[in-house]
Amino acid sequence: MLNTYASTLEGRRLFLANILITGGLGFLGSQLARSLSIESSGEREITLFDITRDSKHVQDIIAKDKSRIKIVRGDLTVLSDVLDAVKGNGIDCIFHLASTISAASDIRPVASYKVNFEGTVNVLEAARLFGVRKVIYSSSVAVYSTESSSPIKASEEYSKWPTTSYGISKAFSEQWGRFYESKYGIKFRSLRFPVLVGPGREWSTFGFSSFIIQKSALGEPFQIPLEPEFRTSVAYVKDAARALVQIYKANSLNHEVYNVPSIRPSAQEVVNEVKKHLPNAALQFAVDQEFAQVAEKRNPPEGDSSRLKEDLNFELRFNLERMVVDFLEEIRTNKHLYV
Repeated sequence: MLNTYASTLEGRRLFLANILITGGLGFLGSQLARSLSIESSGEREITLFDITRDSKHVQDIIAKDKSRIKIVRGDLTVLSDVLDAVKGNGIDCIFHLASTISAASDIRPVASYKVNFEGTVNVLEAARLFGVRKVIYSSSVAVYSTESSSPIKASEEYSKWPTTSYGISKAFSEQWGRFYESKYGIKFRSLRFPVLVGPGREWSTFGFSSFIIQKSALGEPFQIPLEPEFRTSVAYVKDAARALVQIYKANSLNHEVYNVPSIRPSAQEVVNEVKKHLPNAALQFAVDQEFAQVAEKRNPPEGDSSRLKEDLNFELRFNLERMVVDFLEEIRTNKHLYV
């Protein structure tokens, strides 16, 4: 029955090519949905698959485009939920963004395994069974080794020896996707993101930049648990969504995996930039030595993004200054979403 259904979809694809986003109501998923609603054809439907019932971050785009954007609630770890989300919707491309984030992955490794490992297997099985042409995966520079001997900038071919549950799951998913491409012909492409910064981001080991900006924009105090000089690679969520859209729109790509470019500001530099616009921001450094040691140990190298520039001419639009300005404006205009 599944093969028959897949054949039916093959015929429908000549006329309809729809998109499914796992984690579609999340931090990156909602931003991607917003970008795709502008970039994609008016006939193309966008299905947001997520376990959460909180859809406030996408209500504006749904209100503007009810005919094309819909929410399907389901559990990524339940294969039947994923199959139901794919079948009957003419899905041609899946953006697989859903995962348990880094800190939670280490705290609850078994739960993380189900979401980050089994979830990827379920997505790829659904793609195989229903003839989905392309799967685009949100990977991470967490796949790289964090040893002191790691390079300052790691190319995509640098050896992957992650020591965290999150990093291991990303490396596994990349390899499993490559297997499905070689075995079943599904085009599987991965973008290795740095830490993403933007409104509504959940707290994580390296999420301090988002919290410095968002707490200040909301008039709330924030104590930064790291040394002022601490640096990690970051990119603005709008640049991340744009990279995903460009990978989607590319007719052909020379590689299977790409590092996404980043900036590497210190915590103090983020504070300084915020205070140019909000001089009374209640920001203080209150170093938590245990937290700081974990962050230092887990801090991945910066990804060398020259491959993405060569193949797609992709560069960041948001440096630190533009990122802070845009972030503050997003909170100002949509404060009800973040209080």
